[in-house]
Amino acid sequence: MLIIEGMNHFEYQIRKYKDDMTDEEFLEFCGANDNMLIERDKDRNIIIRPLLVAPVAWLQDELGMEIWSWEKKHNMGISFSSNVGFELKNTAIRMAGANWISTERWRTVPREDYDKFIYVPPDFIAEVVTPTSNLKKLKEKMLEWMGNGVRLAWLVNPYEKTTHIYREDSSVDLVEGFDKTLSGEHVLPGFELELAPLLELP
Repeated sequence: MLIIEGMNHFEYQIRKYKDDMTDEEFLEFCGANDNMLIERDKDRNIIIRPLLVAPVAWLQDELGMEIWSWEKKHNMGISFSSNVGFELKNTAIRMAGANWISTERWRTVPREDYDKFIYVPPDFIAEVVTPTSNLKKLKEKMLEWMGNGVRLAWLVNPYEKTTHIYREDSSVDLVEGFDKTLSGEHVLPGFELELAPLLELP
């Protein structure tokens, strides 16, 4: 099934879609529609997500750059752009607003598989709430990440100024206010993120 989220005001020409695509056909489908944000859920439904509005895109990029800067300093793994797809154990293929994979996990991916979806879970992900987000579904997606090997995850909501922190022990904490600093804890040791600058779109 093809599911188009939050796109009532947009029209897209969708190329090479068919039901029950194989993994190879889905990869080709994503390449043929590279102007879209495309995921697949565990039931193999194809989900086309809306493009990001400027404040969310800027916040997401800033978060990704902060992780990238920490990674360059500590050299403990690798991070990718928000457009990379991760194939989870439950067969879903998901993207995250920001991500990081430890060297230990990344080294299990052979070089000949670099042009496929990444089939090891990131150690850390962050998702950012958008104006069109279905918060219930987004929280379900966070639990899906955690149930498929992610060790630490943040759900950042710039509209309510809250952050939900998900941990591998199944605990979930709510941080209220953007006057706080988030910690990478034992997953990203030494990483700290001040939330307030993320609202300061130039």
